[in-house]
Amino acid sequence: SGGAGRAPCGPAGGRAGAGARVRGGALYGGAIGRRFCGESMFSRPDLGGTDASKVCLVHLVGHLRRRGFAVLDAQLINEHMMQFGTYEIERREYLALMRTHSRERAEWGGFDAGVVDLRSEI
Repeated sequence: SGGAGRAPCGPAGGRAGAGARVRGGALYGGAIGRRFCGESMFSRPDLGGTDASKVCLVHLVGHLRRRGFAVLDAQLINEHMMQFGTYEIERREYLALMRTHSRERAEWGGFDAGVVDLRSEI
């Protein structure tokens, strides 16, 4: 439905809070309807998390796909994001997508790290 979502990369779970985390890194965002807006990612190399936020993102994408989300607003494009099908869109198209998918329903549900198929699209 709406509100913040949590997609932990470890054993923690639930619907309260906003973010996915592993030792040494995290990502945060919020779910509204069938869209998830990523807000921030970070890694702590001093805790062994050089690419920890990237691992969290892989599991978040898998979770969003399994739960029927339509859009992951990533705010940026880079090589890591492009493997998920990230592409840039014009502001008009972005606003239309946000309006449409904000009204639709998707349940955050429980988090299952499971196997992530990077070939399918959100």
